[in-house]
Amino acid sequence: MNKKIHKKLSPNKKRCATSLGLGIISAILTAMPGNTAETITVSFPPFKLDLSVESLENFVETGEITDELRYYESQLEPEEKENLRQLLQQRFEVSPSTVEIFTETSLGQDVMRRLGQIIRTHDGKNGDFALRMAFNRAVASEEGLTPLNLLKQYPGDIRLDLELSVKLVAELFRLAVEDRFILKEIQQQARISNNPPQFYLGGSPDVRSRGRFEWEKDSFTFRNPNRDRDSEIDFYLPQGSSENQIPVIVISHGFASDRNTFAYLAEHFASHGFAVAVPEHIDSNANFVKQIFGGFTAPMEADAFVNRPLDVKYLLDTIEDRYESDPAWKGKLNLTEVGAIGQSFGGYTVLATAGAGFTSEESLRTQCESEAPSIIFNISLLLQCRALEVEVPTNNLRDERITSVIAINPITSGVFGPEGMSQLQVPTLIVAGTDDIFAPPVPEQVRSFAGLSVPDKYLVVIKPGTHFSFIGTEEEEGVLPVPPELIGPDPKLAQPYMQALSTAFFKSYIQDERQFLAYLSESYLESIAGEPFSFALVTSFTLEQIEKAIENSTRRQEALLE
Repeated sequence: MNKKIHKKLSPNKKRCATSLGLGIISAILTAMPGNTAETITVSFPPFKLDLSVESLENFVETGEITDELRYYESQLEPEEKENLRQLLQQRFEVSPSTVEIFTETSLGQDVMRRLGQIIRTHDGKNGDFALRMAFNRAVASEEGLTPLNLLKQYPGDIRLDLELSVKLVAELFRLAVEDRFILKEIQQQARISNNPPQFYLGGSPDVRSRGRFEWEKDSFTFRNPNRDRDSEIDFYLPQGSSENQIPVIVISHGFASDRNTFAYLAEHFASHGFAVAVPEHIDSNANFVKQIFGGFTAPMEADAFVNRPLDVKYLLDTIEDRYESDPAWKGKLNLTEVGAIGQSFGGYTVLATAGAGFTSEESLRTQCESEAPSIIFNISLLLQCRALEVEVPTNNLRDERITSVIAINPITSGVFGPEGMSQLQVPTLIVAGTDDIFAPPVPEQVRSFAGLSVPDKYLVVIKPGTHFSFIGTEEEEGVLPVPPELIGPDPKLAQPYMQALSTAFFKSYIQDERQFLAYLSESYLESIAGEPFSFALVTSFTLEQIEKAIENSTRRQEALLE
């Protein structure tokens, strides 16, 4: 990284192409941000189908099917027809300034450009600019941002490239099937390792529960010299510990979060005798994102990929200086064997600090410069492409004081990949959610786990886990509005599982209390699991197993098409 076909369609294919028309329009426009449009021309050479926006609007408002919609209706089941009607009128609550600023960021422009390959202008040009205008118009209108209003606000008529759309949907289907086969293989392997079950909670300590220590929170600042101002830190200190050296854990929050996001974990760790340092990553925290969407600051700089891991280094330096100079604390903190845990961008942060190596510039550039619209299925990869703009130190960003690491929903495929993860040589636990659409589990967590060569490694897959399952919840609305469907089941139901897993992991690998290794097992998770969640835990899953699962999925799809 530096500083910077013409052939006649069979009846089945023709039916597939035409029936996908409405579904693709609504699904794509719902999933991503986008004179007024009167006609949608669905182009699939040599065929062209015209569909008026007015007929769609009438369908949404009354349920009436006009003559031009009659054929589309024949391709949908009654339930699918009603779902489509509801989808087209679903309103997304987001402020005009948020939409305007997002579509002006490099990430937003990239998303619009890729979508514009499919949703083109009437004369066939990329529809990115028109999509941005449609989004801004829709969100500012009384009707608000709905897929139907987005279509209505599109400047001029729309040409939907159905050939590219069909390829995109086929790619989405292929990836979904492959991922399902891979995750099923992990679940099967986990069940085999749990036969017969070996864990009985019985008289064992319940690591989901609060520990025996009281704690105090101290807040102060530290300075990363790469930044122009100080950063804040919350430091949780257990009281009355008889440990000669109190173990230390660092928690790294994700993008648009802050040091309060995982306060529930920090307090839990402190009650079990750990000192906990929670830094504020000021270049990507909640306040910074508020400033972006308030129009007061520029979007996140790519330097965050370097500065976040360096935050961990400099906060540990600050803690060492602060407490070694205090006679009451001198020698009390173990700052040579530190645990680190982070979520999403914070997962990237702690993996980099623990020794994960960066992929080559060529590898990342190849992924990022691909014109395939399917890249929008992994929004975290678009974020990782920003790393092409920074120069990574030749020794990477490892801090040797970090000796064990937990990464929750980490983003890894572009910046590390399996090769970079193979450089990580400390005990590692990676957590993935089956329903995470922001950092998809197979490319971002499973493949990276398969690259690990360290003997002490764990992969935990939570179903139906999302990108938000383990985030601490607040009463007030977050910085970025997230629909409940994307949050998934109440995160408060998932938090005890994270408290249990992470506490057992750090007790095993920081405090060297190896009896807690029994908790890092499928049988333990099975003993405590309850609705709506289930878990799969494995200690080995190889790239060869991934490829085998993909082969099986390919054969299954081919058999279905015969």
